[in-house]
Amino acid sequence: GIYLMSLTVDDLDASANEMRARGVRFPAPIGGTRVIHPASAGGALILLAQRHASASTDASIRLDRVTLLVHDLDAVVQQYQAIFGTDEVEHFDVPGPYRMARFSFGRGQSIDIISPTTDTGCSS
Repeated sequence: GIYLMSLTVDDLDASANEMRARGVRFPAPIGGTRVIHPASAGGALILLAQRHASASTDASIRLDRVTLLVHDLDAVVQQYQAIFGTDEVEHFDVPGPYRMARFSFGRGQSIDIISPTTDTGCSS
């Protein structure tokens, strides 16, 4: 599965404080970043970093979608709602024994979370 996702935010301290207020856990800061505790993120590490004003918005490679396979879709959706501070999530039935939820961030970017509806669909 996904080990680490890195997200940039406009205001690192404000974002971390807002997430803490929603129950997201953070260990001690690491350098100029904050790491969301895996227990608050469906087992993945999520690194928050300050977006720099000089950062280019016209990258030659851009990641549009990350898909996570998890055992408990509902629990992980709740954790990600706390991280992103939103109830905006789409739910889908997908082919095979799976359910899916999607968090969309504009410009075609999203995080999809997929969970098997049977024990045979997830090997981790």
